[in-house]
Amino acid sequence: MHTRYLRISIAAAFFLSVLYSIHGSEPPAEWKKVDAKRFSFFIPPDMKLVPTRGIDSYVESYRGTNIDLSFDYGPYPDSLNPYKNFPGSVTKTLKIDGKEALQVSFTNSSTSGYRFDQVIAIHFRDLGDGGNKLTLWATCRTKEHYSAVEQIFSTLRFNK
Repeated sequence: MHTRYLRISIAAAFFLSVLYSIHGSEPPAEWKKVDAKRFSFFIPPDMKLVPTRGIDSYVESYRGTNIDLSFDYGPYPDSLNPYKNFPGSVTKTLKIDGKEALQVSFTNSSTSGYRFDQVIAIHFRDLGDGGNKLTLWATCRTKEHYSAVEQIFSTLRFNK
């Protein structure tokens, strides 16, 4: 009898995780919205816009206490494919706002030039808008901050 309840609990948890990945989540009330023209997302209140310049695409960067986040929207953002083979990397395919994405997390070398070594990034290779792609790249103080970045990712909405 106990096994039956365990199976039901596991099935319910799986169902809820699928719903979460498809529909995203509502951000905490104090988070602020980033309107990036073709898409939007929410970030924690401690994150501030950092001047950034793109060459052939639309880029922005934000810096917070425990997370640095940037995005690259255009024809040539990082596909994240090389990082799938890093030792200890974790790769997932998920859907956010109806778009399929590749998510990769890994530990970067301390000589990478980033402020933090824990990386979690997401790449959308087909946005259905004429060949543009989107990559959001976050470096975190610790792996425990991945959940906040995943919540940021889940708030992504693409403008129709």
